[in-house]
Amino acid sequence: MELLLAFLVIVEFIALVVLWRGKLRLKEELAHLNHKCNQMKIAVAHSQVHADKHREQIDTLDTYGRVMQMHRSGESAAVISERLKIPLNKVEMTLKLERMKKHGAQ
Repeated sequence: MELLLAFLVIVEFIALVVLWRGKLRLKEELAHLNHKCNQMKIAVAHSQVHADKHREQIDTLDTYGRVMQMHRSGESAAVISERLKIPLNKVEMTLKLERMKKHGAQ
């Protein structure tokens, strides 16, 4: 009986050691995964900043094209400003830049 009891104590001790080592491995893996997760969050934030920057550039080009299209169809700068909901000086600057581009190319 004492031999059986000693055997069970040894088995229990071995099981505890195995569980403890497993816990340590899981802790290390969790720390590694948390680090990777933080890196991914940073990468997503950076890509969002770049996407916003490109979206602004596309919006600017789109606005430029719409201003020029409306101007070619005979709309005044004031009407373009009102319809596109952009400042009048921005419309006037766009038209001035277009004139400078055309005159500079000749």
